[in-house]
Amino acid sequence: MKSKEKNMEKQKLISFYKKLIKELHIDFSLLLLRPKYIPSEDAYFKGDVDFLIKKEEFESIFKILYEKCKNEGINFIFIQKFTNKKKFHFFIKDQQSTSITIEFWTAIEFTKNNKLHIFEAEEIFESIENKLFSKSEILVLIYITHLYHKQKDVFSQENQYRFKEFFIQLKKNNSTEGEVVFQLLNKIKNEEITLLKANKQAIKLLSKAKIKYKKVVFPVFHLYRKALWGKIFHLHNTIPVVGPDGVGKGIVSEKSLTKLKNRTSFRFKDLYRMRIFYKHIILRFFNPKDLKKNKLDEKLGYYIFIISSLSIYVLPIYLRGKKVLLDRYYLDYYATPIRYLKKNQKPKKLKGYNSILYLTPIPKKMIFMGCKNQSLIERKNELSQTAVDYLQNLYIEFILKKKIPETLFISTENKVEISAKTMQEFCEK
Repeated sequence: MKSKEKNMEKQKLISFYKKLIKELHIDFSLLLLRPKYIPSEDAYFKGDVDFLIKKEEFESIFKILYEKCKNEGINFIFIQKFTNKKKFHFFIKDQQSTSITIEFWTAIEFTKNNKLHIFEAEEIFESIENKLFSKSEILVLIYITHLYHKQKDVFSQENQYRFKEFFIQLKKNNSTEGEVVFQLLNKIKNEEITLLKANKQAIKLLSKAKIKYKKVVFPVFHLYRKALWGKIFHLHNTIPVVGPDGVGKGIVSEKSLTKLKNRTSFRFKDLYRMRIFYKHIILRFFNPKDLKKNKLDEKLGYYIFIISSLSIYVLPIYLRGKKVLLDRYYLDYYATPIRYLKKNQKPKKLKGYNSILYLTPIPKKMIFMGCKNQSLIERKNELSQTAVDYLQNLYIEFILKKKIPETLFISTENKVEISAKTMQEFCEK
């Protein structure tokens, strides 16, 4: 029975992957950098698949991924620790052995004179459009720089497969440039040239294709600076759990916490509804119409930002060192109205939104939950579809702009037990 379930899980993920890539190819500038060797279905779940994309298209791609995953019951971990790539692990139950990994590159890294350099994606796509070299010729040259940059084993089964595939593509071109590239790749295959020399020739040919490159200045310094910034300013013990009302934040968190003995749940509201401020000052002097707390909170965005930004850093002390699963985050209060929208009304961001967003504390990890719109209606039906869409876009904007190092997306179209186990494993990492 378990074997059958595992096989169904694999089939669903493979089908999802194929449909996703087909759809992205239609709507975006998506370039498969290297053919993937797939001798069997299990190969989909080993290694990764690399694509080149334009930087300005990534947010739109992310939104499509989010919509497809929330509707189809696919979870993913999104990693933003790298300068030039965005990494996704797509899975349903098994994060370790049954996940498909996709890397979206916005620049190609390579080595020249022992220094790190990059080709920007825009330069490559522009060169392909200008047709000085064909797409396959450019991809082969990039592949050669990759072999040297990563010091790859040319004779591995996967690379031998890639050579074969690239040779087939180059033979179709029947051009002078194609013949030069073909011979260069053939020399590498037959060990008639070192990877160092082949790399130099590939860079020259890419320059001939009008693809400009630039040197990365002080890469080690940037890595240390990034690590230091994260160490000082990231929230290491607090993981926000966000998503629209009715998505299942409470029940999934509660179930996962039964296995997370070093963590506890905490409501974001309690960060700013401290008795000394909220009850004795806000409710007494700033609530003349005696509004319900939730309705009043929608008018207190700036107050919530200031007080929560102070209290969130002392939260681990207040909870005696326990790590926190935080129900909701600042984004729920950065637009108004959300829960009390009138007909044909749209939420609006707070004035100074970009400045507030810049100053918002960055969690090291975040959990973002979603499900079908119909499921939200059936479960709770508290927010209008306009509000749900607006909040989801705010979450996505926050994740991308603040470059959250690791974000887990959970589709609660799966059973609660699956979602809880997924959350638990992410928190334990």
